Amino acid sequence: DTIESLSIKNSTGDIEINEGFSFNNINIKLTTGDVDLKTNVTNNLSIETSTGDVEINDSSVAGDINVKTTTGDIEIVNSKATKLDIGVSTGSTLLSNTIVTNDFNMNGTTGNLKLDSFDAQNIYVTLSTGSVKGTLLSSKIFITNSKTGTIRVPETTTGGICKITTSTGNIIISYKGSN
Repeated sequence: DTIESLSIKNSTGDIEINEGFSFNNINIKLTTGDVDLKTNVTNNLSIETSTGDVEINDSSVAGDINVKTTTGDIEIVNSKATKLDIGVSTGSTLLSNTIVTNDFNMNGTTGNLKLDSFDAQNIYVTLSTGSVKGTLLSSKIFITNSKTGTIRVPETTTGGICKITTSTGNIIISYKGSN
C-alpha cells in the first residue's frame, strides 16, 4: 500500500523511516535532528534541517529530491530520482551509486562533495570552500573553475553539462573504470 502524504515538522529529534513503506510525497522539516530514510516515493521528497545529518539509502523517488541543511552531512546511497537539489551551508555530501535522470543542482558554502558511481543528465555544483571528487557513469562536457585548487577532469566533447565551480578546493573527476 502507498501512503498519500507524510509531513513531519519537529523541533528536536531524529526521524527514521525504514523500508517496507511507500509514499506519494514526503515533507520533513526539523530544527535539530538526523533523518534516516529507506523508502520509495512516487512523487516528491523534501527534507530540511537546521542542524542534523540526512541519509537516504536504497530509495527510489519518481519525482524530485530536495535536501537542505544548515549544518550537517548529506548521504544519498543506492538511490534514484528524477531531479536532485541539494543546499548545504556547512557539511559534506556523498552521492554513491545514485542515478538522477534529469538535473542535479548543488549549492554549498563549506564542505566537500564526493561522487561515487554517480550520474545525472546535467550536473551543476557551486561551492565556496570545498572539493569535488569522484566518479561518474557517463561522459559530460566539463565547465570547471577553482580559484585555489587543482582541476583534473576527462577531456570530452559529448554528454550532458557538468559545471563545477569552487572558490577554494580541488575538482577531480573520472569515469567509472578509468584512472
